[in-house]
Amino acid sequence: MIPNNKKFKLYKSQLIIDNQKEFIQDIYKAAAKHHHQYPNKNLTFNYEIYNTFSITAPSILFYKLFEELKTLILNHVKSDFIWINCWINIHDCGKTNRQNTDSTQALGENCNGSIPEDNTVEKVLDWHSHKFPFSGYISIDPHKTRTVFENRNSIEGAQKMLREEFGDSPVIDEMNSEIVEFEIKNEIGNIYIGPGHIQHKVFIDEDFDTPRITLGFDVVDEKIMKERFGFSSLIPLTRPTSLFTKLRRLFK
Repeated sequence: MIPNNKKFKLYKSQLIIDNQKEFIQDIYKAAAKHHHQYPNKNLTFNYEIYNTFSITAPSILFYKLFEELKTLILNHVKSDFIWINCWINIHDCGKTNRQNTDSTQALGENCNGSIPEDNTVEKVLDWHSHKFPFSGYISIDPHKTRTVFENRNSIEGAQKMLREEFGDSPVIDEMNSEIVEFEIKNEIGNIYIGPGHIQHKVFIDEDFDTPRITLGFDVVDEKIMKERFGFSSLIPLTRPTSLFTKLRRLFK
């Protein structure tokens, strides 16, 4: 269960639930296109270069999913100027005792041979975070897995450092309110968005023989965009323009 906090949101996409098979087929096509354009580059770790919603064109389903995700993000993030990157995660056959402790490990024997080997990740990723204000993921075929979030270690580490520098302080104690510990049971159609800096990790509850497929995404505003200028995967999310604004521009 996610915290009762506006920073964290979990939605359910009926579009994905009703069209899961077709979404998977489109993702396989995108994986083949990615393999052709970026040989030996992994779909997950090549997130700076491509965007899911461009590489899946002209899929109407992904067009509709983009519109759905755009609405959710614009309602959640209040900045005037927003960009998003989105990448595909294809995790190979899952075993409950297999966790990827090396984020650079990208190759593995594919479960069914239908996806180029360099596009799969052998094991689900270990603890990691995203250096973006907001991040999230979309469950296409998550199998029986959980994503666990926690930042206790980083908060307690910061408190220890501050106490060594400044001694005890109520302000330092108040940082306990920022400690987050929760997990999400991954289900088809889930769309999660929350702060990007929270550490998280996928746990496998039951072995699976077909790839686990999700989409990851990050959200940035104009301030962070300047630091991420080298990313070619970021695309803008524009807010609807009011009729008043349209008329004002017309008669300017």
